[in-house]
Order: sequence, then C-alpha cells, then structure tokens
Amino acid sequence: MNTQNLCTKQKIIAAAKKLFVAGGYNGTSIRDIAKASDVQTSLIYHYFQNKTCLWKHVKESFIAQNDNFSFSPIMEAPSFEDFIAELVSIRFNFFKQNHDMLRMLDWQRLEDQGEKLIGVTNSKNLGTWENLEKKIYQFQTEGSVNRDLSPRHILFMLSGAIFGPFLRTGFSELPSKEEEGKYINMLVKSLISAFKA
Repeated sequence: MNTQNLCTKQKIIAAAKKLFVAGGYNGTSIRDIAKASDVQTSLIYHYFQNKTCLWKHVKESFIAQNDNFSFSPIMEAPSFEDFIAELVSIRFNFFKQNHDMLRMLDWQRLEDQGEKLIGVTNSKNLGTWENLEKKIYQFQTEGSVNRDLSPRHILFMLSGAIFGPFLRTGFSELPSKEEEGKYINMLVKSLISAFKA
C-alpha cells in the first residue's frame, strides 16, 4: 500500500473512531464517516468491505497504538498462574489507558448487531476468545485447572472481574496505583484459587 493510500485509510479510521465512540455503530453511517474524513463514500468501501469491517479495524487501531499491549506473554505463559497474572495485568492496563475503547465496547453491548461486532479483523496471534479457551483447555489437560469447569465460563468470570473497576464510569475507580496493585493482586490470587484443580 503506497503512502497516499495509507494516509487515506488512516484518515478514515481516525474519523470513524471519533464517530463510533460518540454515537456507536447504529448511530454512525458510512456517509457520516465519509464527510468527517473528507473522502468519497465509495473510497471507504475501497478500503473496508463494510461498516462492520471498519468497526473492527477501529478497535484494532486501539490495540496497535498501545505498545504495551501484546498477547504473547499471555499465550506463551508456561503455567496457569502466569497466564492469569499476565491476562489480568495486560487487560487491566489496556482498559485503563483506552477509555474510548471502553466506550466502543459499551456501545457494542448495547447495539442490536449481536456477534458480528465482536472481535477485530486481524486476530492472528491475538488472544481471541477462542485462543484463550484453547489455552485454558491446555492447562486443564495438564491437570493444573479443574476439568469440571468450562473454559468459556472461566473466561466470562475473568473478563467480568478485569472489567469491573471500569464498569460504572469507563474510568478506573481505583484511586491510586497502590489501590490498582492491590486489586490486581487480589484478583489474580482469587482467580487462581477458584480455578485450580
């Protein structure tokens, strides 16, 4: 992709990001995005298959702009304890630094689009829901996680607990780094204890 094409694509994503955060998926049209990015509507479809694809690219752009957000330590964790510690720490810090992403996730839960808005376009090497389930199942087959528990249910609990401090306002309700550290520590210990074989 040449420089001009890359700039146009980035302009579209930047405009879509602002509009999606403010109005959600249903409240934002391709025409709105074209106007805000100062490009022709047809040009958006040149870069993105549809609005859903653009929504996922916008979410992916939050991940791309965050240097500290890597799923490698999670997916390569040698033990269940390390897996939980990495997952909680990385996701908590990501949400803390990306309030606009939290707004998009709020919209995503409220929209009537169902599963089609979930995820990102390029999930290779990412801790997708399916990849995380497989990793938990791996720990179950190794005997470090209770086999009676569903990997999906474990992820529901993990996600809810990580997201908890951001739920009411979209900002961390833990007033200091010390409080954040205590919460993360308590969370990791509690989750490990709850799921161990």
